[in-house]
Amino acid sequence: MSDLKLLLLGPLRLETRGGDGLVRLGVKAKALLAYLASQRDGRAEREVLASLLWDLRPQAEARHALRQALLTLRTQLGEHADSLLKSDRDSLQFRTMKIDVDLPAFESAVKSDNNESLLRICNLWRGSFCDGLDVGGQPFEGWLLGERARLDELAFVGFRRAAKLLAADGRYEAAIEATQRCIALNPFDDSTHADLIDLYGQCGCIGSARNSYRRCVELFKRELATVPDESVQAAMTRALELRNRRAVSSSLSQAVGTRAARRLEVV
Repeated sequence: MSDLKLLLLGPLRLETRGGDGLVRLGVKAKALLAYLASQRDGRAEREVLASLLWDLRPQAEARHALRQALLTLRTQLGEHADSLLKSDRDSLQFRTMKIDVDLPAFESAVKSDNNESLLRICNLWRGSFCDGLDVGGQPFEGWLLGERARLDELAFVGFRRAAKLLAADGRYEAAIEATQRCIALNPFDDSTHADLIDLYGQCGCIGSARNSYRRCVELFKRELATVPDESVQAAMTRALELRNRRAVSSSLSQAVGTRAARRLEVV
């Protein structure tokens, strides 16, 4: 197996397993790897790739540009090129079985019924698919935006599941982080804002709960000219009620302790 790993979630990176010795790639090389590695078997027809990346050129010129880009990519991969790239007259294949790729691992973890597997997404997700990649071609851009939207939605669902799992285990700090990632992916999902306020309330961070509520209300007012649905206000109410119950419980405990201490003094 290659000692390289390909990271597609967040800015595209090709690096060694230890995280150093980054292989520097040009924009077209990144686009080629992103598309190939996203296919089920890492394979795509040359004609499809040429049309995706050089759509404004005649087919013959586009195929020539693809050959040049492939040659450059082989040079950049160096000793790893032969094991990772396979080509014939009609198609190219990036042999994903020979390298660690974060995308299939992430998709598998999100869909897993195993709790520990699900929690792996918190480490695998560095950001949106190929964040910052700009090739300029309309066909590739359309494909890229579609994949990015699909994976953002998948991440949203995964992080929400992970947050509930973490909260049930009492790991509130990690649950809050997962919920914040949900909000970053979909800032206008009322129920996720409510989840975050609830989590702050459960761990006794009433100031953070208030700040989250205030930011949510301001966001909806500024961007949508409306207010969040009642779930957000209900979450804030629950957080305040929980704070008050804790305060009463604490006062009662202190009073009981004081009375017990006085009885001991009398004795």
